[in-house]
Amino acid sequence: MEGLMGILLGQNCHAHFFARLAKAAGIACVVISGVTKNGSYVVGERRLRRKQERRAQWNAILVDGEWRLLDVLWASCALVRRRVAGWALIDVDGERLAGEQEDDSPGEKRYRNNEFFFLTDPDQFVCTHLPDDPDWQLLQQPLFVQQFETFFYIRERFFDLGLTMVNGSQRRCVLKTTDAEVTIKFGIPASLGSRAQFRYMLFRKKTAEEESGKAVKQTKGCVIGQLTASMVSYTCHMAEVGRYRFDVFGRDLDRHNELDLVCSYVIECDSTDGRYLPDDPEIGWGPGTELDDTGLVPDTYHEAIVYTDEPELTIRFYKATHKKLVFWQCLKHLFLDEAALMSRAVLRMCGDYVTIVVRLPQPGEYAYELFCDQHNSSGLIPNVCNYLIRFYRPVPMPAPFPPLRCGVLGRGILAPTLDVKAIGTGSEGYVKTSKPEVKLRLNMSQSKCEVFYEIECLHVASDQPAAAVKLEISQSHVIVHVTLTAAGEYGLNVFVRPRSGTSLLHHVHSLLIDYQEGHVKNGGSEHPEGHTENGLRVENIPDVSKDDATSNVTEMSALAPSPQGNTDPIITLSEKQASPVTRPTQHRCPTEKCVTTDDVYRVTLPRSEHSLMLAAERRAAQHPVNFVRLQRKRDEAFVSLPLLGVYVVDVFEVHDRRRLKNVHRLNITRNEKVTQIHKTMHINARFEAMYLSLIAATEGTDIPTLQKIIEACTNTNVPKHKEPLLKVACTRLAFLEVSQDLRDGITRRHKRTLQTAMKRAELEKLTSELGQLFDEAREALIKLTCIDKMRYEVGKMNSMSIAEIKSYTKPQLPIQEVMKATLLILGEQEECLQEWKQIGAGIGQTRRGSLQKRIKNFDIEDLDITTVLKANDLLEKHKAEDVQTYSAVTGIFYKWVSQSNSVQVRPSPLKHVHVRSKLSESTETCHIMCTSSSISK
Repeated sequence: MEGLMGILLGQNCHAHFFARLAKAAGIACVVISGVTKNGSYVVGERRLRRKQERRAQWNAILVDGEWRLLDVLWASCALVRRRVAGWALIDVDGERLAGEQEDDSPGEKRYRNNEFFFLTDPDQFVCTHLPDDPDWQLLQQPLFVQQFETFFYIRERFFDLGLTMVNGSQRRCVLKTTDAEVTIKFGIPASLGSRAQFRYMLFRKKTAEEESGKAVKQTKGCVIGQLTASMVSYTCHMAEVGRYRFDVFGRDLDRHNELDLVCSYVIECDSTDGRYLPDDPEIGWGPGTELDDTGLVPDTYHEAIVYTDEPELTIRFYKATHKKLVFWQCLKHLFLDEAALMSRAVLRMCGDYVTIVVRLPQPGEYAYELFCDQHNSSGLIPNVCNYLIRFYRPVPMPAPFPPLRCGVLGRGILAPTLDVKAIGTGSEGYVKTSKPEVKLRLNMSQSKCEVFYEIECLHVASDQPAAAVKLEISQSHVIVHVTLTAAGEYGLNVFVRPRSGTSLLHHVHSLLIDYQEGHVKNGGSEHPEGHTENGLRVENIPDVSKDDATSNVTEMSALAPSPQGNTDPIITLSEKQASPVTRPTQHRCPTEKCVTTDDVYRVTLPRSEHSLMLAAERRAAQHPVNFVRLQRKRDEAFVSLPLLGVYVVDVFEVHDRRRLKNVHRLNITRNEKVTQIHKTMHINARFEAMYLSLIAATEGTDIPTLQKIIEACTNTNVPKHKEPLLKVACTRLAFLEVSQDLRDGITRRHKRTLQTAMKRAELEKLTSELGQLFDEAREALIKLTCIDKMRYEVGKMNSMSIAEIKSYTKPQLPIQEVMKATLLILGEQEECLQEWKQIGAGIGQTRRGSLQKRIKNFDIEDLDITTVLKANDLLEKHKAEDVQTYSAVTGIFYKWVSQSNSVQVRPSPLKHVHVRSKLSESTETCHIMCTSSSISK
């Protein structure tokens, strides 16, 4: 008691108090003095031995003839929420912050049990504790003071996660950038895998002006993070000179409730090139866990940053899954417009490999972003992998690919939905040929859709046809015959239009044709524009003189200098966004960017003597845009934007009945805020868009989308002839919600959820539609009710009866094994229940409450399958009536364990049910009725 009072009054320390306790227990113990990197330690701090606040004492005890280290103070409390003034937080895991300042705060002491500092391994203990006597490091090669001070600041969470130093790991706490960059990486154990979660925080040291009260300016620190199953790495690219602090936090999702500090560095950047990253993707960079979930394995590039000396590179993935996948891709540059880069990358699926070919237009840094998901998944296709491509070599640049829809070769996302399938040559989206004739066969029903095509070649002048195309049409298939006119690369895009009178086109297939028979003849210079070298299409790069290397820049726009003798600008900047100006011979249609908050957008159509058609899609989404309406008298069209995101709308002219020519492209971004559309202009278009969106949502399984559209329809005066459709949609929504709740209740074994969902199913008369799902929910509810009944029986038992079981010296085997199974279900470890003495101790322990109270508070959700199997192995040796004969009390426990196990061992989770019966039939019937009514009106 005297020792504890001394600690509270500051007259004694934990180390001396522990030494007295150890001496009283007859354990050899010494007190060690030295310096520590404690809670007030500043990363990079030097001369620690001269600072009194770094002085500390800890212990070493003799265990089985071996000295072991421990720090009682660090094991019982910690200093939290301490902040050091002078630092501005600028980046938290990719979220840019406007220089949030840290105020100086001493922090607060929090008492907690940290077993890491009990009997710690010496090589881990020395990272934070350096004794005055090097012998007490207990290391064969002790650390010098300078090594201890310069070693990076590492905390116990680093060792708790099993992280290791790998090739490229930084061991010094103060790092100097090379080319404005520094890389930090650690190895992850295979046992941790996908359970690892990391987060970083980047601080910048404030300048003298900022310290004196000037507002902290926003700094764009760029961090390239990559997390794989075996490694976590961060590449910090500093766009501004300064001193930075980089903290890494981590946790095991199965063992830790919150993130804790892993390590900390100080980064000094003396020079920088001022470059920023082309993008900051939410999932980070490089192949990671998101890519693993798709079944794709990187075959060419395993790191986040790709360095290349050639302007054309190939990225390849191995497809280690039989799932049908859909893809989307994009290439980004800090200044070049994304629309101009769409023809710079193509993706092709061939056998077990996914191959991406990228042709860079100029030296610089690019972000290649890959999106992938299973076919028929609802909503957006998620981003799964991102590469930072760095190319600085000034060499002739390759020509772009011909126009290909989304840059993905082969079938379009909607092809399976529209029942269109390519067969034979060109089915994978790529043909390399020396013959001028190419044939593509598409199996499809002509009674449902019309076929249109678009073909372009950058090697053919814009005033000449790229190729001669002939369509051979039958009831079951369409054969596209292409006759090529000149050597080069051709892009063939095939569209279909449902025979419903709409002008909306759906993309179903893209084919890249590489025709190498002969070469395009050019006259004039030795290296004419657009010549071929080593089979690669290249363009000349004129030299720019030093006198022209500057440009007059205004706040809103700038024009980059042109080479001497050239009258065309190279790059035009508009509102600080740059996009290359393309020549007419490259057949690129004008691109327009628009931002709106409305759910219907009015498109002004270009004047044309030809018929116009539109193709519209939401970026990286598997579902089509459901509504486009053309009004030719006013030269305008209305496009439905039911969800937030970016929409791409292409306007085509129809030549020769089926040949398409892209004459205009719009990138429409719908922002979060939704406003009321101007009624005099858009009321009809908005209502039709809502009506068609309701049909599509009713046939799908996306609950939030259907809820939103039903709510919008409810708040609108719906005509009587369309009320049946709204009623069917409401029934469909109820079915989806009840199905979701039933699955949730079965999966979580939650009685109240099941009762509520089953009651609603009966009120909505959905029991027959739910079928097997409803039956399984009823069975699960019966079992859960039995468990509650057994809980009640256990609660009624006399505590003396349970105490009597505990008092047995050696009871019969059925009693032993039933009670062992009971304690296993309640969470006791099997190795602690090997003998009856241990089982009896578990029955009578009061640390977690009495046995009856533990059963009453037991949550069936906490039960895992491994424990169930172990308990079942014990129970299946005995029958309930035999156990009841030995002990009535044990018989009750037998029934409780059996019921709990029967609920846990349930069928595998049900797949999502796509009900086609009455609900879908009603939707189609209402759609026909509403359409007929609209026509009659």
